[in-house]
Amino acid sequence: MKVLVPVFFDMKGNPAKDSPMLRSLLLEIPAESVRTLKPDSVKKGAVSVFQVHPELAVGIFKEGGEPAFFTAMLHFHYLLERCLFGSSNSKLVPPIHKPKPCDIDSQYGLHGYNFFFEIHGQRPPAFMEHQVTDICTDRDNLGKEFVELVVVKEKDKFMCPMKGMPVLRWKTEAFHGEVKDYFILDVTLADSNGDIVWAQSFLVKCHPKEEPSCSEMEYSQKFLFQVDAENRRLKGTITQEDGNGDGYFLSSLELGLTPQLLNAWFSTKY
Repeated sequence: MKVLVPVFFDMKGNPAKDSPMLRSLLLEIPAESVRTLKPDSVKKGAVSVFQVHPELAVGIFKEGGEPAFFTAMLHFHYLLERCLFGSSNSKLVPPIHKPKPCDIDSQYGLHGYNFFFEIHGQRPPAFMEHQVTDICTDRDNLGKEFVELVVVKEKDKFMCPMKGMPVLRWKTEAFHGEVKDYFILDVTLADSNGDIVWAQSFLVKCHPKEEPSCSEMEYSQKFLFQVDAENRRLKGTITQEDGNGDGYFLSSLELGLTPQLLNAWFSTKY
C-alpha cells in the first residue's frame, strides 16, 4: 500500500491541479498471507472481517465474496514522516531509540509512564478516549514474563464510561453497516522522559466472558479483549451495567512490558 503526496499546492493550501505526486510505501503484504486467510467467527451481519496485515483489514461480503471495505490501522505517531520521506519501493525506517541510562533511580523504567488510548470504529464519534498519567509498578513484578502496569482498575470504571458497546462501523457509496465484537484501538505510551515507547493501532476482537463469578453477577455482561505486539501486551475488560443497555464502562486495562524491553529501552539490568 502506497500513499500519494502532491508536490505543488495552490494559495489556499489545496493540492494543485495535475500536480505530480510523491509515492511512499506504507505497507507490504506478502501474497502468502492473503491466500492463507481463514474465516473469522462473525456470526451475524453481512460482512466477515479478515486481517491481512497488522495495519490492514478487509471486510468481505458473506454472500458473493466481494470486498465491502478496507481498513488501514495507521497510528498518527510518525505517520507524517512515513508519508513524506518513504520511497516508492521502500518504507521509511524509524530512528533507533537511544537509551538514557540513570544510575540514581533504583526503580528506573518502572514508573512515570503516561498512557493515552482511544476506542473507535472507523467513523466518528469515538466510543471513548482516555489518558492516565504516572503509571507505575515495582520490582515484585520483574520475575514474570510481562511486567504488569495497571492502567484502569475495577474501582475506577465509572471514570471510563463508553458511548455504547464498540463496533466496527463501515460505509461505502452504496452500503453501510457495522460489525459487532470488533473495534479499533489506538494506544500511545510515553516513558518518564517523554519518549514514545509504544504507538500502535489495532483491530481488536472482544468476546463475552464465560461463567462469571458470584461477585460479578450484579453485572449483566463482561467482554474481554487482548492485543499483542513485540514485547508488549494489553488486556482489557468492558462491562455492561445490569439493567442498562447503554451503560458500558472500561472496567479494567492492564499493560504488559517484558523485562527484555525495559532493559533495552532504559539500559537497565532487570
